[in-house]
Amino acid sequence: MKSKHCVLFSTQWSSDNIIIEIQKGLFMSFYIKLFFKQWTSIKPKMSKNKVVVNFNEDLTSHILKTPLFEYNRKKNNNVITTSIFKLNLPRAIIRSFYKFINKKASVVGVSELYMSIIRTAIIEPIEYINYKNGWRLIHASVFKINDKTFVVSAGSKVGKSTLVSRMTSEANCDIISDNYCFIKDNKVRSIEEPMRAGKASRSRISFYGRTINGYPNIFEGEIDYFILMQRGNKNQLTNLNFKDLNLSINQTNTMEKEGVFYLSENDSISIKNYDLEFGGDYILKKLEVEEGLDNIETSINLIKNI
Repeated sequence: MKSKHCVLFSTQWSSDNIIIEIQKGLFMSFYIKLFFKQWTSIKPKMSKNKVVVNFNEDLTSHILKTPLFEYNRKKNNNVITTSIFKLNLPRAIIRSFYKFINKKASVVGVSELYMSIIRTAIIEPIEYINYKNGWRLIHASVFKINDKTFVVSAGSKVGKSTLVSRMTSEANCDIISDNYCFIKDNKVRSIEEPMRAGKASRSRISFYGRTINGYPNIFEGEIDYFILMQRGNKNQLTNLNFKDLNLSINQTNTMEKEGVFYLSENDSISIKNYDLEFGGDYILKKLEVEEGLDNIETSINLIKNI
């Protein structure tokens, strides 16, 4: 029997759907509604795959540690259960007050704590299930211009989130995601996580130096253009091959060290295969961008004129 304190929703994709069940802890309901605004607003789709999150320590499983909390994980057929415990909540609350005073502070507050929990207990199990179904998670923004779907992949600090933030004011542009997406053959699907291209603010929920400025759309569809975004000596859009694309994406994953490829070997959803390989019928391009915000506008024009 489901607890009255349980939050139940689903990924809302057109295929390989995943149920998410949260047996919520303190603040969890608020952040689930904040971070999963699209998925939680629609009636859940049923699925054989399920991700469960609870806040009860299970001493029969391996204890895994992060800087902010401890957890353990069980995988039983199509159900992945993550138990979260020993949250450093008092410290996060105190640091959140400090961040309110100094909006540029890099200390970890409550928002970052719960984002970290969500990535561990929800995003990673979703990635694992998708991986088993042939999908691969990458750092990329996704948007549509005039019904053409663009995937823009880049490492941290290159400017893809800024590019997407600037494109929100563009006509005929539909922003789907600014941080992560799943790729399989010619298809891309978005994952819930609020877009964070806004500047730090005392009056809005913020984490990692940025505030929420939008939410991803629920999307699964065909890719038209895959663009690799990198720093360069001049602004230009050139042709790209899959060999160089795969090399760059794997280098980015190695630097970021996020996801199921970099989990502890004691984690039941750890996958020890680091090389990702993509290939499809979509058009590949490399976008080189000079340093400076003004060059983002030039990059947008290059993309629009493909």
